[in-house]
Amino acid sequence: MFNQEAAQKIIDATGAPLTNADVGTLATDLQDVADSYDIWRIAFKTPPTEKQRRESFEKIKRAAEGLLKALEVGTEGNLQNNSPHLCRAITQQARRHAEGLYNDNKQKAQRQKAQRQKKYVEGFVEGFPGLRVTPFTSKSDADGKKLTVMFYQESTAVRQAVEGVQRLVIWAKSGLEEMASPDWEQWKVGEGPSAELWLIGKGLPTVYNKHADKPFAILNPWDTKGEAYGNSIQFIQACLCTLDITMKPDAIARQYGRYRESWDN
Repeated sequence: MFNQEAAQKIIDATGAPLTNADVGTLATDLQDVADSYDIWRIAFKTPPTEKQRRESFEKIKRAAEGLLKALEVGTEGNLQNNSPHLCRAITQQARRHAEGLYNDNKQKAQRQKAQRQKKYVEGFVEGFPGLRVTPFTSKSDADGKKLTVMFYQESTAVRQAVEGVQRLVIWAKSGLEEMASPDWEQWKVGEGPSAELWLIGKGLPTVYNKHADKPFAILNPWDTKGEAYGNSIQFIQACLCTLDITMKPDAIARQYGRYRESWDN
């Protein structure tokens, strides 16, 4: 994660205070902080805040609505009625997928039986979870032959999949409507800071102070149209980017301030 290449990118993004920093040592120190962050996050994982829940609902709602738009149905529409050609194409693809899974599982069961394994499955009967594969045998033709066709219930599977997406949109909307008082700015002092709060308020600033030519400091956000700025902010943002965390400068400043107010004794 924090290898020398990543450390060099952080130095370049931060600017002058880290010009003389040793890349290898910086990479090692940052990786130590990242390891501690992971352990803290897993061991002391806290329930999501109201803001995080709302953001998740909004993402689900947007994604599900986009999928319903691509399917040409709304939250109450029927794919077969609204777009029969699309429904037919998806159903055909669903059948191919189920048929492949069914045949693979059937061959596996036959191999297990041939090897006289104690635990084997006498033919897998599901092409889709919860939907039983049903064989249909036709009547004898003029030559006395019969044709067996497997019914994978692909139409039912497609209908259930679309209905599932529709339900996600409805549930996400209702969840958003219930969230009248989100805790955008609240920080409840409890048993200890969250992993992210520690990372921004203590872990990364400590590394910065060890390697930079000047101490960690977030410049007054009111000096530049309400947004925090400075080399320290750039350093934090570059490190968070390596950890796949996106955060705006003013959010970083608030997190840093919260840690100092509550935990920096």
